[in-house]
Amino acid sequence: MPACAVCATENPDVARFCLACGAPLSAEPRRAAARALVEEGRRAEADVQLQRGLAFFRAVGATQVVLQAEALLAAAS
Repeated sequence: MPACAVCATENPDVARFCLACGAPLSAEPRRAAARALVEEGRRAEADVQLQRGLAFFRAVGATQVVLQAEALLAAAS
């Protein structure tokens, strides 16, 4: 569960801020953070965030989101 409503957003800029301050992120903000990290060329950090978010999305059967996140992982390679 996010530490605050701000860190629960899907906005990559906010997700990047929340990562920097050490706030715990839920699955959707992790995906947003991963997108931002990929754009910054920080692949290893993006992979960590995507893997953590993917675990949740797979568990709840969010196939479309899983496919999008896996595409982001592939693009980051």
